[in-house]
Amino acid sequence: MNARLICSLLFTVSTLFSQLASAVEPGQTAPSFEVPAWKGETASLKQYQGKVVLLDFWASWCGPCRQSFPLFNQLYKELKEKDFVILAVNIDEDQKDALKFLEEVPVNFAIGFDPKGKIPELYGLTGMPTSYVIGKNGKIAKIIEGFTPAELVTIKKEVIQQLNTP
Repeated sequence: MNARLICSLLFTVSTLFSQLASAVEPGQTAPSFEVPAWKGETASLKQYQGKVVLLDFWASWCGPCRQSFPLFNQLYKELKEKDFVILAVNIDEDQKDALKFLEEVPVNFAIGFDPKGKIPELYGLTGMPTSYVIGKNGKIAKIIEGFTPAELVTIKKEVIQQLNTP
């Protein structure tokens, strides 16, 4: 087994048991948080209040993240003028791994860093990647576990529906 697969499996197993009881569900208010971001800034859900947010948890060792990031970047470019944001929270223990990934797969949306994995605990994350569509009202509209390019249709449909909800 390679190291990335082992890390992924360990993350999944360790969070599965500790998070099953506290996993958030659609309709619930998204747990608030603040994390360090690029260039000494911070990123938080509060700063995006009143917008539709695609909250994505990712790691450099996550294969599907390499597929999702370019597609998320396109979605962001298409909808950013309509009160839509993407906040991708990295959970690598070493931020250098995340930065190397971002050199290879550059994006224009917000990136936060949570090397201790505290935010995934708030959400009850059980696998990587996992994305949450959060409505303008701050409630979780949809949870997407894993990623395949075909799922972008589902994500986009939900984002547009949330953008059109008063």
